[in-house]
Amino acid sequence: MQQMSNDLTRIVDRDPDSLQALRRIADQLGCDRIEAGSPESLNDVLAVRRRTIAAIMATRAIEINATVTAESRKLAARHETLLREHSGLVRRIAYHLFRRRNYVNVEDLIQAGMVGLLEAIRGHRLDTAGSFEAYASGQIRGAMLDFVRTSDWSLRSVRRGLRSIEEANSAS
Repeated sequence: MQQMSNDLTRIVDRDPDSLQALRRIADQLGCDRIEAGSPESLNDVLAVRRRTIAAIMATRAIEINATVTAESRKLAARHETLLREHSGLVRRIAYHLFRRRNYVNVEDLIQAGMVGLLEAIRGHRLDTAGSFEAYASGQIRGAMLDFVRTSDWSLRSVRRGLRSIEEANSAS
């Protein structure tokens, strides 16, 4: 404490403007005891100022935390609602792709589509002009096609050739 008093005295001796700043702080806090050579009163003012700032910061942190918590609850509820509302879209796209690619399990496509829906929910911004369903459809379809491509053992050209052979056999 004595060291702090000496430091404050040296600061005030070197820079008279700091004494003016401390007096303004004291006026804001309601202190009127700052004298040109009283380091104890300077320490008191600085200690009160630190406590005041700490209290203000704690209050603001609590307010911010409450706001963030409320916003995150709203966002979680919105995500859950979108997930429930658009799970039918995932099934519809999965069955559409399953008709063309019957070598893939439809439940696997639905699972990959749900992952795509979650990514669409996280990535969609409310301020965009397009509808969420249009945005989500592309994300869901892309996730399903990525799953098909990674789970397929053959190249696309080989698969295309097999399909053309199957079509020729069925036509004859």
